[in-house]
Amino acid sequence: VDRTIAIRMDDNFRFTPNQISVNAGETIKLVVTNVGKVPHELVLGSEAEIQAHAELMRTSNAHHDHHDGGPAISLAAGASGDLVIKFGKASTFEMACLIPGHYEAGMRGTVKVAMGSNPGPTADHDHSSHKH
Repeated sequence: VDRTIAIRMDDNFRFTPNQISVNAGETIKLVVTNVGKVPHELVLGSEAEIQAHAELMRTSNAHHDHHDGGPAISLAAGASGDLVIKFGKASTFEMACLIPGHYEAGMRGTVKVAMGSNPGPTADHDHSSHKH
């Protein structure tokens, strides 16, 4: 684990912080705490994945603790848990609580994955002084 980031979930339907920046290649431990009095969850995925899953949760009897695809954690009131995620490439993910009504009330955020600080050799990298 390269870094640990604490995230709070509350009954105002918010994540704190609701924006996180990481570097591609980093392994991040999210320590997620539900400070509310009702269950909440944190699901990570692309915007399209989150939208599709939110629609499925609204229109079906799917059990909300089961998520196909991206990392997710569901927590009862007052509970805490960890998610360890390796972010492989630069992209943007949405974090959301997909318990029906929570996402619609604004329980969402963004994880921006930037190119790591050491992207490796580039096309103009001079190889004359060393061998690979």
